[in-house]
Formats: sequence, C-alpha cells, structure tokens
Amino acid sequence: MQLPDAEADEQQDRGERGKQRQNAIYTGRPNVEAALAMQTPAVVKLLIVIALLAVVASLGVALLRLVRDRGESTRMVKALTFRIVLSIVLFLVLMFGVFAGVIVPHGVIP
Repeated sequence: MQLPDAEADEQQDRGERGKQRQNAIYTGRPNVEAALAMQTPAVVKLLIVIALLAVVASLGVALLRLVRDRGESTRMVKALTFRIVLSIVLFLVLMFGVFAGVIVPHGVIP
C-alpha cells in the first residue's frame, strides 16, 4: 500500500531530520540552525559591556583620587570597594544568566 504524496514527503523529511540529528550526535558536528536560534539578546550584551566599562571607570576614579588626595583620605578605598562589589555582582548576574538560558556561551551547543 502506497502512502499519499503529502504523507510520503513528510515521512521522508522526518527520516532526513533524524539522520541529520544522528550525524550531529555521532560525528560531533554542531547543529547550526539550533545554534543560530540560541543567541544572547543584544540588550543583554550591551548591559554587560556597560557594566564592564563601569568597572574600568571606577578603577580610573580610584587612581585619580590616589593622585589628588595623596593617600590622605578614604575616597580611593571607597572607589575600589565599589569596583569590587560591582565586579562580584556582574559575575553573579552572568552566572545566573547562563543558568537561566538568557546568556548563551559561544561554541557551546547542547
């Protein structure tokens, strides 16, 4: 008994997709379509870059306060403390984003 044309085409498509999946599993070749679908949103990337720039700016502020105050005030220590706290918060947010699936590492395809 022959299948109608539409069902035969659908069955053939399923078979080819299954072979592609098997090839990706056994040969280690990534599924490019799945990788393109899993990308970090541009807004998240922008926020990460802004946070990194804030860390560098805070380090610059601490340097300026060291030079201007000549070590006589605690303003430099406060700027460095802010930088450390900002770095730790950024790290925790990045880890949460990876585990939540919002941030996708490059080259990692499940």
